[in-house]
Amino acid sequence: MPLIQEKKFCDGIEVGLWHITETYQTLLELLSPSPEDYAVIQSFKHPGRQKQWLGTRLLIKTMTGQNDLRICYDANGKPYLPSDCCNISLSHSGVWAAAACSKRYRVGIDVEQIRSRILKVKERFLREDELIAVSEPFQLEKLHIYWSGKEALFKIFGSPAIDFRTDIFIHSFDYLCNPDQTCQATLSHEGIITHHTLHYRIFDGWMLVLAY
Repeated sequence: MPLIQEKKFCDGIEVGLWHITETYQTLLELLSPSPEDYAVIQSFKHPGRQKQWLGTRLLIKTMTGQNDLRICYDANGKPYLPSDCCNISLSHSGVWAAAACSKRYRVGIDVEQIRSRILKVKERFLREDELIAVSEPFQLEKLHIYWSGKEALFKIFGSPAIDFRTDIFIHSFDYLCNPDQTCQATLSHEGIITHHTLHYRIFDGWMLVLAY
């Protein structure tokens, strides 16, 4: 059986996490994709990518209860349900698939493995004040909160013109070694300013961030 962890947040936001341990054939049978979706699956050359694609769709299928699930994409590649029953966001990395859905909020989600290589690129997505905020201790964890938080916010809006470093600002917060808590963020793009909550969770060396 698939390992599914679900958590309901305030105001009807739901997050699902799937540990992809099944075989490709098992995932395929669980989803029963349409001919169009099967063609998409076959376009991925790497077997791991095929399983990730299947895992995210199975999550949304389970969370929404839609057996005839169909996910579409807008001009910027942002996924949505044509039934318009809720807003969704998808993420996958390694053996994990993650999804978020909400009838009230636009949501974004990101899952990433916590790795030291992020140290080499932190200046590309952090402002000067953010770089100060993620200094030691627990720098790796904080860097991944900032990266995944910005990635999740980017998914909400979907515009390729959004700059992670200049347009998205994550406010300083006390990490406190708490693996499951919230912080605040602001997105400013093309004269529009919006404020958001980020909920992050650290598990088994991985970072999961929900933005809404």
